Amino acid sequence: MILRIKDDESLANANFDNLSSSPFFDPALIGELKSIQFLIKKEKAIEKVKEQQKESPDFESFILSCLKEKLVLSTDQIQDLIEKEFDHTILVDGFISRFLRKASKTNQPYEIEMVSKGSEFEYTYKESTQTVSMLSDILVALRDGTVPGEGIEKISVGNDSILSEADSQIDRVKIGKSGFKFLIGDYGSGKTFLSKLIQQKAFDKGFVVSYNTISQETPFQKFEDLFKRIMDHMQTRDYRVASALSLMIEEWLLQLEDNLIEAEHLHRNQDTQKLCTLMESKINDQLSQIGEQESSFTRAIRGYYKARLSRDNELAQSSLAWLKGEHVRADLKKEIEIKGDMNKSSAITFFQTWIRMIKTIGYSGLVIIFDEMETIQKLRTIDLRLEAYKNLRLFIDESDKNSFPNCYFLFTGTNSFLEGERGIKSYEPLFQRIFIEKDKTFPNHREPILYIDRMSKDSLFQISKKISSIHGEVYHWNPDNKITEPFLSKMIHDLTIDPETKGRIYPRGFIRTFIDILDKAQQFKDYKPEDMFQFTEEILQKANEVEDDSFIVKN
Repeated sequence: MILRIKDDESLANANFDNLSSSPFFDPALIGELKSIQFLIKKEKAIEKVKEQQKESPDFESFILSCLKEKLVLSTDQIQDLIEKEFDHTILVDGFISRFLRKASKTNQPYEIEMVSKGSEFEYTYKESTQTVSMLSDILVALRDGTVPGEGIEKISVGNDSILSEADSQIDRVKIGKSGFKFLIGDYGSGKTFLSKLIQQKAFDKGFVVSYNTISQETPFQKFEDLFKRIMDHMQTRDYRVASALSLMIEEWLLQLEDNLIEAEHLHRNQDTQKLCTLMESKINDQLSQIGEQESSFTRAIRGYYKARLSRDNELAQSSLAWLKGEHVRADLKKEIEIKGDMNKSSAITFFQTWIRMIKTIGYSGLVIIFDEMETIQKLRTIDLRLEAYKNLRLFIDESDKNSFPNCYFLFTGTNSFLEGERGIKSYEPLFQRIFIEKDKTFPNHREPILYIDRMSKDSLFQISKKISSIHGEVYHWNPDNKITEPFLSKMIHDLTIDPETKGRIYPRGFIRTFIDILDKAQQFKDYKPEDMFQFTEEILQKANEVEDDSFIVKN
């Protein structure tokens, strides 16, 4: 095997993939050559972009053009490029986040993938292949027994009236109101599924969403800890990998910069110091206008801004951590000029401020989802459970007072969470406040509590047909040739008449079983479900799995 490299051009075009397993080449050497190859490609791409843009250089289109050249660039690498080519710094993450929102609104046929890498992000441009990829991801999630993170509406059936009412509530929140809803039902009734559908609707309407599953890591009894989790789980339509909090802060700061540059006729690369001075004053003014009472919050935002411009990642991350309610070392707090740690009172104030900032940036508001609220019942003492229910009542009462404008709360829980001895019923003021009797005949979806029934056989049949269609599109075959409607109906019938099921349907386990049949039917020519499939004890056990504490949601 011969590898000829005589200049940069040959190195840039060399293919090292076939050499990794060869005993004649040192893996460390191949790694070094790949690193050099990347640098050469990057420089060539940058030179190409500079040549294309020499008539009208603009840093925004410059960075986007570099990404379009298939470069993988980190926050610091983009900042280096801006400083080298344009002699100034920008809030890179905020700029990319803002660009993605604009692209989503205009349905641009491309996307920029953002991956969190410690204290910075890494960006990759790629052509949009969303449809096929999303359908494949749906099958992967369902096969794993989880709720798909995207595209969930493609397998939704029988939820139109519920989703229509959620639409109305969210639209009301969008114009400055607040609201809440409880989804109550037994395991297997589809509460998590519905909450993910509502999450997607909120994303589509321009909301920031914080999805939280109540657990030991996300406790409800201590408001300060709950605040941290809400901050950590905030995501946008275009960024769902990790917390989008830093992106939103930078978008807000960029907005202030743009306004100042226009109002004061400044130039980013010529008036850097003046812009920084004016920004400190502008941050103070803006936070005052949106009702901020805590001066430390303002100082932390200013500290984040200055740290990002000076590229002090440790100080920027410390400012961000404190704003989320996390503990920060005393020496770093002194440098940022902030004092103390968060308590319940300041957490509520910070929470209100974040909602207002989110709206100011240009998002529609904030939707907060708390899944598996029944976990509160597992708290060992009455006092801990009481504190949790007091925090729940705080969210509800303040929503009614419209103290959290542009904020919507969605809570999911089992029937025992509502009426059990350790449930809401044990805290009479809250129980009396929200409880309504279940009306099986004429359920009123506008009430604060919405009772969710178990899935019917017809609904399971319709979902199975949709999954079958998705499977066919992803794997390029026609499932109807092997998975006939009579077979599917018999499969559902056999499951529900089995003594172990007692007529109940647990969708997660059944769907996993059904996808296994689809996979075998597509992969093996001789596999004929009607002749070969039957419910064994093991399959029945799998098909009747109950959604419990181990059930997870893919983000």
